[in-house]
Amino acid sequence: MKIGSKFATAVIASAMLLCACSSWTAAFEKKNEAEASSSQKESSGIITGVSSSKPAASKTETIKASSSSKPQVIEPQVTLSTEAPIVGDAMAIFVENADDISVVTSLGFVPRFFAQGNRQIALLPISYTIAPGDYTLDVKADGKPFHFNIKVTDRDFEEQYLTVDETVTKNTAGNAEANNQWTQLIEPLKLISDPQQYWEGNFISPIFGEIKDKISTEYGSIRYTNGSQVASRHSGIDIAVKAGTPVLATGNGRVQFSGFLTLTGNTVVIEHGYGLKSLYYHMESLNVKEGDMVKQGQQIGAVGSTGFSTGPHCHFSMAVNNVFTNPWFMIEKGIG
Repeated sequence: MKIGSKFATAVIASAMLLCACSSWTAAFEKKNEAEASSSQKESSGIITGVSSSKPAASKTETIKASSSSKPQVIEPQVTLSTEAPIVGDAMAIFVENADDISVVTSLGFVPRFFAQGNRQIALLPISYTIAPGDYTLDVKADGKPFHFNIKVTDRDFEEQYLTVDETVTKNTAGNAEANNQWTQLIEPLKLISDPQQYWEGNFISPIFGEIKDKISTEYGSIRYTNGSQVASRHSGIDIAVKAGTPVLATGNGRVQFSGFLTLTGNTVVIEHGYGLKSLYYHMESLNVKEGDMVKQGQQIGAVGSTGFSTGPHCHFSMAVNNVFTNPWFMIEKGIG
């Protein structure tokens, strides 16, 4: 999937200078004095060649320049981080020189703008539920329209067929109270967006070292559990490592939630600014509390197998508000 841009003008008006100066002979001095008073009223010579009815050469006085100027007009500019995102990625919309901004898009999300230095930024996630194809993005910046055609590229999602102990399923993923608890405690947090950017540069893996060979489930995987014909989607990546392995904050941010949930076990949610979040599930212990400001690489907990889990692993998700995005995109490419 992708993104686009535009810009400015200026006007300057300046004045004229007429200088007539000569030394006349005694024979013409009287005539010159008679004309002197009327010449101040009639003289209006312009640099473009438009002049008064009296020739400039007949004037003895110097006419002072008068000038006027108009302030420079700076037009709004809109740029996108990409116009061809892949399913699961996120885009950034940047707007300069505008205060009143609105966005309409067919991508199924309403971006919200935040001040970022001398410009404004909004994040636009591309959900794994979005079909590949052509979409539109229309921005109005102080009334000036900008139109972009977005080309969303497909991503391959693996299918998984899991067998999970029925008791675990009944007490967690298949438990109405567990799901209600998640809905009440976590879903409202997704809609909160801090108006400042805490993160710096790209994000990092929550597990130290090379992890690609430790991934047991990828982002967006289509899962069938215990023979069910109804699939679920995996919101992040599962990193299978031994219990007790430190879990690290992927980037600077504010801890929105730290506690135990029946569905996801010991869980941490971090707001990184502008609604960009990271989520960590199934930990055996927690090192942070709600309201803590954490730094990238700081330990926030330890790997475990709590909640709906079949063995020790770190479930790691990233989201823009309530839309889960591909963690690999944030780690390898970054945004904003």
